[in-house]
Amino acid sequence: DVFNAFSFTDFDYEERPGSDALRVRYFTGFASSVEIAVKAADSWENFTGATLVRLHRWDYDFQILAGMVEKQLTLGGGWAGNLGNAGFKGEFTWFGDSFAATLAADYLTAGSLYLHGGFLYNSNGSTDTNILNLFDFELSASNLYPYKYSLLTQASYPFTP
Repeated sequence: DVFNAFSFTDFDYEERPGSDALRVRYFTGFASSVEIAVKAADSWENFTGATLVRLHRWDYDFQILAGMVEKQLTLGGGWAGNLGNAGFKGEFTWFGDSFAATLAADYLTAGSLYLHGGFLYNSNGSTDTNILNLFDFELSASNLYPYKYSLLTQASYPFTP
């Protein structure tokens, strides 16, 4: 989110911070839209504005992003759909001097076991694996996590009495 970046490891924060912004969205069809958003700023150096196009084709949702984030041209895209019975998602963003990309897959077994895996590449990240990096990095839309490579795995199962 180029307007409101947050760290997914900051799980004790009850509310996500917001942005003063103007957003206009026009729905062009089922699951398709064009959106323009501009964030309030006190100078052109702090200006953030973007256009997002969402499309639904071939049983996949696609998004294309173009804008300016604090003097940096920003281009990106993403998708969400299925490969067989598994969910398959990804997104990427280029910020002029940096690049970030994610890939994720998830699967729900017939026995209700949910499996999820994800990978994040952050060109601004460090290869130093010190856990203290989680608390000492400058979070931004172009630097979502302190590490160059991050892997997430998750398994969950609903227990009922």
